[in-house]
Amino acid sequence: MKRILVLLMCFFMHFCFSQNERSMVRDGNKNYNKGLFSESEIDYRKSLSKKRGFEEAQFNLSDALFKQERYDESVDILNNLISTTSNQDLKSESYYNLGNNFLQQQNLEEAVESYKNCLRINPSDEQARYNLSKAMSLMQQQDQDEQQQDQ
Repeated sequence: MKRILVLLMCFFMHFCFSQNERSMVRDGNKNYNKGLFSESEIDYRKSLSKKRGFEEAQFNLSDALFKQERYDESVDILNNLISTTSNQDLKSESYYNLGNNFLQQQNLEEAVESYKNCLRINPSDEQARYNLSKAMSLMQQQDQDEQQQDQ
């Protein structure tokens, strides 16, 4: 009887003190908002270890990696999210963030295509429209610079 009581208490304590994936994402969001991007990355990864396909954690992890200038890792997560999600809003936001990653890496053609994909899903996204314009302007400037160097 004592053993059963001890086992029940252990189970109850474990259940009460264990965090679920959503609470870990909330912790990550708090750290992210404080500018603690490494800590938020850890929280998001913990959440994903509990629930691998948790899209909110994946998206937020890509943001935390972006803030740490780990663009390739962020791009990989976003590409995976885009290919697996059925949530069109999340897909649009992922394309937008993918464009931002490419813009930071000066991969202008990929940035332009990502912003276009975002706008195909959400034509009213004015920030994506602005960033698309910016990326296209940078591409034109780059082309002009290359033409001047060739002369």
